[in-house]
Amino acid sequence: MIVVTAHASAYTLALMSLDRFLAVVHPITSMSIRTERNASIAICFTWFIILTTAIPVAISHGVLSYPRQGGEYTACLFLHNKGYSLVAFHVSTKPSPSHLLHLSSTHPF
Repeated sequence: MIVVTAHASAYTLALMSLDRFLAVVHPITSMSIRTERNASIAICFTWFIILTTAIPVAISHGVLSYPRQGGEYTACLFLHNKGYSLVAFHVSTKPSPSHLLHLSSTHPF
């Protein structure tokens, strides 16, 4: 769940930054782009991206039991013992909002 909230925060800030960028740098040209309908589409698309990037997190994490200090403890951890690669997981599940902002800001109006 923390992955979803972290991505939601980052992508929401990225969308807000893009909106403010368009409003300040291209106020007249962006009026047709910055509509309520387009904002709703962007928000829905963003949540789709957030939820789909959270799927690998849900699959590759689980409850593990481990002995510690004479007792048996459980924790929600990365399932490295099930064959998942932590490095491959981090490389494949970290889309960057800053990359999206960079790509969108280079689009000429």
